[in-house]
Amino acid sequence: MTDGHSVSAIIGYMRNKKGFFRNYNNLLNQILPLYENVDNILKADFLLTWNDLVSPNREIVQLAKEFKKPSFIIEHGMKAVSDYQKDLQDVRFNMGGKPFTADHMFLWGDKSKEIMIESGVSSDKISVVGSPIIYNYEYVYSCGSETKTVPFNAGLSIIDPETERKWELQEGIISLPQIDRDERGNPAGNLITFFPYHDWTEQGLENTKEIWDKIKHLPNIVVAASSSYQNHKPENPFLDLLKVEPYEERIKKIICSDIRRPGNIDFVKNILRRSKLIITTIPGTINGIAWCMDVPILSPKIDWNWRYKGKPIFDICDADYSCELDDIEINIHNILKDDTKENERLKYAKYYMGIDKGNPIENIRSFIDDYS
Repeated sequence: MTDGHSVSAIIGYMRNKKGFFRNYNNLLNQILPLYENVDNILKADFLLTWNDLVSPNREIVQLAKEFKKPSFIIEHGMKAVSDYQKDLQDVRFNMGGKPFTADHMFLWGDKSKEIMIESGVSSDKISVVGSPIIYNYEYVYSCGSETKTVPFNAGLSIIDPETERKWELQEGIISLPQIDRDERGNPAGNLITFFPYHDWTEQGLENTKEIWDKIKHLPNIVVAASSSYQNHKPENPFLDLLKVEPYEERIKKIICSDIRRPGNIDFVKNILRRSKLIITTIPGTINGIAWCMDVPILSPKIDWNWRYKGKPIFDICDADYSCELDDIEINIHNILKDDTKENERLKYAKYYMGIDKGNPIENIRSFIDDYS
């Protein structure tokens, strides 16, 4: 290294700082090894958590303030700042208009910064660092005895044609029997994937069922859902799929993943890698990852009880396609025939996910170490 310091010395310096952490969705997995982790806020030099609103986090932020420990929040989802957004109300979960109480917040993209400033948060209390869930995930390719890695957040041209021709994509942790293969054995991207939102309110379940009833007959349709749908309650819209036996046949139609497990991002990445189109309900982090991977998105217009200044909103941006629910099948056909939103997806991958902000882990580490 040019400054004469060894890597081990730098890691040792960083670990001299003690952090009290509250992890969520594996957001902090790449940050935790950089510091000494302590289980008592009184022993810590700083607090880093994912939210200052839910009761345990709000209390620990207040405790940090009482003992003059810097408190940092990291954006935990692409729409997480909606909790603070003025004039926005989610009548299902009482979101919108909440006070920001921590010392500083690390945001994924410029869009989140705009929302926070519009909501009255001072610009010196926020930093745009990029999304940790995108950065440092890689595809691994092999050619004979050699291996090559390609960054997950490389934008639209994740794999160049020459690499695709010579190198074979190695399987990740998820293996889907339904996936077609090309002549080299690589995933052919043949799926239409439905990502339902984990909304178990009465209206949420009804909306999800309405969408599913319109698309469940399509060939190569698969449901990629959170583990909250992995139950046999009669109101579950996917109950018929969960009853399919044996298991090997069931996962050709529905796969549930716990968002808290370390491999969840790899699960989403592998599903998107195999999808030629995804259908989402409420736009969120799944949309952001799909933009980074250049996968088209269709979201039917349906009321999820989001209100902005008292009026219903669908919150669908220019990077995605939208349609009336009754027109969903013809829109799927048209998108697969002529997808025109490639440039918009790249634009929003930068705007919301911050793929042009460099290494988010290094950005966060640098800010914490320099904070006074």
